[in-house]
Amino acid sequence: VVTVHDVGFYRYPKLYKPIQNIYHRWSTKDILKRADTVITVSEYSRQELIHFCDADPDKVHVTHLGLNQQQYKQMPPEKAALALARFHLASPFFLYIGRLEAKKNILLLIEAFHRYKTDHGLGDPYRLVLAGVPGAQYDQIAEKIARSPVRDQIYLTGYVNETEKIALLSTATALIHPAWYEGFGFTPLEAMCASCPVLCSRVGSLPEVVGVDNAVWFDPSNAEDLTNKMTKIVQDEELRKMLRERGREWVYRYTWQKTAAETLKLLTTV
Repeated sequence: VVTVHDVGFYRYPKLYKPIQNIYHRWSTKDILKRADTVITVSEYSRQELIHFCDADPDKVHVTHLGLNQQQYKQMPPEKAALALARFHLASPFFLYIGRLEAKKNILLLIEAFHRYKTDHGLGDPYRLVLAGVPGAQYDQIAEKIARSPVRDQIYLTGYVNETEKIALLSTATALIHPAWYEGFGFTPLEAMCASCPVLCSRVGSLPEVVGVDNAVWFDPSNAEDLTNKMTKIVQDEELRKMLRERGREWVYRYTWQKTAAETLKLLTTV
């Protein structure tokens, strides 16, 4: 029994190195040939396996992943401020969490933030916080920031621990998740659990996992679309309130107990 999280290397091969493409394609097909049962983490990923790898539909089963709701619940403002003291961050801010890699679509996020600041003028207080460590092609991101007229409003935290991540989610006006592809998508769920509204790219498994009514969606290839959605989330307080309420309710469907029970059922069947 093998779990395959996604096959993004088929959908977006240019986001991977040639040797990674070769290895992932070979290993995935080998898994599908040898395994008695294949577990994947979303219906979207299941359909991708069937489409790209000609997987036997009866052999591939969906077991959604889980989330520790108690761990990611919203942190009180005083506690969050204490946890973030070393960053000297000023609210309000938009937040990205993840590796700082070109394939994570950070370049479009920086461009959209520049457009947002241009539209709203010098008095606009918003910053963009990029939380995570540098990854592949980070030099492109560093150059994009260095050339940006709003570079002094872009804050890089570097590595953040779990407490700091929850504090950031509890403080941010919104999490922006600009992914090109997701087999599941933990970060938006963590944000929803922490009562942080989510701006999310409408790709891959995200509408399925996040829920179409629980986020503000944008086209990950369109910086202007993201800019407009950033403006919308800032200006519409009722929308932010609604997303917080819907998000907190939605995430309770994802528990590790449920994941374990569904996985155990498949293991014992085999």
